[in-house]
Amino acid sequence: MKKKMISALLCTAMTVSMISAGALSVYAEGVELDVVTTFAGEDSNAKNYQEGLEGWQETSGNTVNDNSATADETLIFIKIKNR
Repeated sequence: MKKKMISALLCTAMTVSMISAGALSVYAEGVELDVVTTFAGEDSNAKNYQEGLEGWQETSGNTVNDNSATADETLIFIKIKNR
């Protein structure tokens, strides 16, 4: 019984420390991300992607350099190659 109680306490402490560390890293300001997706042009989810991206930037204070383009293999290859 005592071992189970200690084990449960340690698991709880580990979980709390992992959650708090993750929460701090998500809201670290000044991070700049370069993103290439196919959520662009006439894609039906492009608007949802843009709204989510803008909301995340406002909430986190981080910046996303969005290089989304239509699904043209040549365009995406060039963008990735030039990184």
